[in-house]
Amino acid sequence: LTLMVQPSADFPLTKVTPKELVFALDVSGSMMGQPLEAAKELALRCLEGMNPADTFQVFSFASGNRLHFERPLANTPANVALGRAAINGIHGGGGTEMLAALRKVLEFPKDPSRLRIVLFMTDGYIGDDPQILAFVKEHLNGSRIFPLGVGSSPNRYLLEELAVLGKGTAQYIRHDERPAKMERVIERFYDRISKPVLTDLAVDWGGLDVLDATPGAMQDLFAGQPVFLHARYRKSGAGSAVLRGKMMGRPWEMAVKVDLPEREAANAAMGPLWARARITELSRAMAGREDADIKEKITGLGLEH
Repeated sequence: LTLMVQPSADFPLTKVTPKELVFALDVSGSMMGQPLEAAKELALRCLEGMNPADTFQVFSFASGNRLHFERPLANTPANVALGRAAINGIHGGGGTEMLAALRKVLEFPKDPSRLRIVLFMTDGYIGDDPQILAFVKEHLNGSRIFPLGVGSSPNRYLLEELAVLGKGTAQYIRHDERPAKMERVIERFYDRISKPVLTDLAVDWGGLDVLDATPGAMQDLFAGQPVFLHARYRKSGAGSAVLRGKMMGRPWEMAVKVDLPEREAANAAMGPLWARARITELSRAMAGREDADIKEKITGLGLEH
């Protein structure tokens, strides 16, 4: 089965969760030139497009790191001008201490009334991926991470895994991207994070015999973007599943009538969709190590579907 959660096209801004945007820019030597300029352009676009109740912080990192303001600033014309000046004034140079940067950006005091979204802009040229991912897994602290990979060959493994752990989405801008295409990538990135509708989504299947739902942790629901959950069931049945989450930080839920047929030939694609999502999750669990049991499960799913 596949569950799709879709917000209305005209979701009112008054019900959108306020954001605390953190513009985290890698300013190491490998980011010099076009990669850093592309990251700054995206940061400026998101800064200019904030919702009225949003706040922001500018953070730059290389061999050291720096929060450019003592605390996140409110969305006012004067503060946006300060943010614009801070971003335009950033220059590259030095190595990359990404673990220290993530520790700083995830652990500085957080506003509980806002959803912290970290726009993590980097080429990811580092050598300690496992340590970084292990740290983020334990110290996310309710933040969301949306990586932007820039340059000729960004570390896609690291950025994709950061996005999964941080319930975000990774996107990429090549070093030789044409201006028109780069603008589309920036607009798409901005659209993804502009209007959080529901956070901390989860499904209670009630008495329905549903198992192996994937992804294990659902993404947040943003205006204009559906969220998908794939699962399987062992026996047919009908009932109600309850979708729960938070809207503007307050509990929210909705019951969904579900009818799970014994067979439905018209929806034969559901099996492969679930199997692919499940294999992706199992592969992620095996990353960096051999696991005979997981390998056998992946092989079995591939052969069956």
